[in-house]
Amino acid sequence: WKKKLFIGGLLFFPFPPFGWIMALGYRSLVGMRMLEGTEPILPPWRGNLTLIFMRGVKASAIILSHFSPFFLMYWTLGLESYASAVEHSSEILVFMALVALSPPVFLPSLPWYYWWKYSWMTFSLTEAGLLLLLFFGAVFILPASFVHVGLHGRFLAGFKARSAWAFVLEQPRAYLEAWFVSLLVSAFAISIGLFIPWGLFWSYLVILHLFVDALSRWETEVVRQRFKASRVFDLSSR
Repeated sequence: WKKKLFIGGLLFFPFPPFGWIMALGYRSLVGMRMLEGTEPILPPWRGNLTLIFMRGVKASAIILSHFSPFFLMYWTLGLESYASAVEHSSEILVFMALVALSPPVFLPSLPWYYWWKYSWMTFSLTEAGLLLLLFFGAVFILPASFVHVGLHGRFLAGFKARSAWAFVLEQPRAYLEAWFVSLLVSAFAISIGLFIPWGLFWSYLVILHLFVDALSRWETEVVRQRFKASRVFDLSSR
């Protein structure tokens, strides 16, 4: 496992966009193996590079899709008119390209930077509040979407918002607990100086485990409730 984590962290440092995609893909593959009970849980890099990269690209697409309502409202509310959008099309294209290239860096920074830098981007306090709600709502629900990808074995499952929110609403304590520990793990990962790339890669796998565990507890409870219901039905029919 040390060698596998070393390679994952090594990709982060010299090749940030590529390394982030590979980290997402590796985490996705680990999640699938974890839910299927495949050993070893951490797959080898050798022989899986193409698969890891493709899974990382698909995972990145899921992340960007979750933020699409935020971006739609951001440009709709921030631009005064269609003419303003045409006039500043170059800045908008740069924004979109940078976000697509490296979401972990530019997703949380560019929207607020553009608002601060460009006078043609204006928001009221109410609009800013709505944007914050959409942004953090997407951040909050993403782990639930990703564990559903591993559960169903298809990346399309990551777009099923109803299933993701059902998981959260029916097991809020487990989900919030996983989020709380994830924040602690992330804080530790970015506090270790030169070893941050390896800390981040490690934290991705820890966070995956936390939410898979929350999902397993939810599914166990669902099965238990269904079993109780079926027993009650059997006894009443007798």
